[in-house]
Formats: sequence, C-alpha cells, structure tokens
Amino acid sequence: AICAIHALSFATIRRVGFFASPVAGVDYSTFALAYGAAIAGDTILVFPGIPAISQVFTKKLIVIGPGSWLNAAAIPKGNANLQAFAGTVAISSMSFNAGSDGSVVMGLEGGTIYISASNNLIIRRNRELTVYLTAVNSITVANNVQIIENYRVAIASYYTNGSSVTNLNVSNNLITSFSTAPLNTYSGNISNNVWAYDATIPATNGGASTLSGTSDINLGGGAYLFQNNILAGYYNASAPSNYNYFSIANGSNT
Repeated sequence: AICAIHALSFATIRRVGFFASPVAGVDYSTFALAYGAAIAGDTILVFPGIPAISQVFTKKLIVIGPGSWLNAAAIPKGNANLQAFAGTVAISSMSFNAGSDGSVVMGLEGGTIYISASNNLIIRRNRELTVYLTAVNSITVANNVQIIENYRVAIASYYTNGSSVTNLNVSNNLITSFSTAPLNTYSGNISNNVWAYDATIPATNGGASTLSGTSDINLGGGAYLFQNNILAGYYNASAPSNYNYFSIANGSNT
C-alpha cells in the first residue's frame, strides 16, 4: 500500500494593539513586528491606539482595521459612541511591491497607499486615502486592482515610463480626485462612484486639508468602462468607448 501524506498549512491571525493579555505568536506591540512574523496568507488585525502604519509589503497579507467611521472628531462625525472599541487606525504609508499579490487592506483611515507591482490587490472600506497606481520610477505593471467602497479617496498615477494598469476596478467610492492620464496603458471598470470636485478632506484630527489639482477627473483615453457615476464637478477626459454619467454641476445626463 502507498500512503500519501499531505502537508497542510493554515493562515494565522495576528493582532497589533489588542487590549487583553498578549498571546505569544498572536499579539505584537507594533505592526512591523507582526509583519515580520507573518507568512504569506496571514491576517493582521490592528486595533485603535497604535501608531500610523508604515510598511513595505512583499508578501500577501490581509490587513483589517477597526473600521473607517469610528473617529468622533472627523467630519462627518463617526459613530464611535456605538462601538465597544472606539477609535481608528491610520495609514502613514503602505507600499505594495512584488510578492504582495492578493493582499487586502480594509477598515483604515487616512494616509497613502503606493502600488508599485502588485496584482489582485483589494483596497476596500477605508476613509480619506490617496492611492498611487504607479509608485516607482520604473516599469510597473499592476493587474486586477480593486478600489471599492472607500469614502473620500484620491487616485493618481505617480510615474509613467511604460507603466500599465489593467483590469482596474474602481466602484462604489466617494472620489475626490482621479488622474490616470500619464499611464502608458490602462483598462478596467469605473462605475457607481460619486465624484466630489475639489473636495476638502477633513484630517483625522478634525482639521482641514484641501487636495491640489486643477481637475477632479482626468482619465485620458484608456480602454475602460465609465458608467453610472455621479459627478459633482466636471468631466475632463478623452471620451471612453462606453460611458454614461450624471453631472450635478450642470444637470447633464450623458
């Protein structure tokens, strides 16, 4: 008889800033320590009270924060009074490099995400973010990136140099600015978003900071679908092959 032995590996849930007594191999005092211990496929839960996350990702991880509507000082005001663990976790800088394919970021507030070379990345249900699609000054290819259900997100491309983004999905967000025009090639779906022209983004401490730029939407001539978007501003782009939108500014429905 021949016996086949299968080695099974299971992802680990790791915690940063958890309030109870620490458990060895599960709880960490900083995100950097949790990241260093994690292996591809692990989940890192982050809790209020830790410093803003600053990390370069080279492995697939799922990062889940406490939520993006828990800051009582934010505008609009969060619902911290309804939560057992009030407070948010902010991003200082997250960079997704080669090897980070399949990572997920959700439930965080504030900060910047750089996508240098990562496929199948999901950025979901965060608040007040800036996302750079091409973050390094070299050829960058990112496929199947999903930016969905975020509140006040600015999307831009950082460098060109032959960079391409394919099958980009941007849907169900409140978007403050969006510019992919410098990219060499890009394609995807941009639908069911609300676009706020020259929006002022309240900082997490209740102060205000205004996004720079002369136009809220600059999509160039990529091969994308632009459908079912509501624009509180104006549409500045080469006409896509398939699009429709409603503009609050002039009442047009195209």
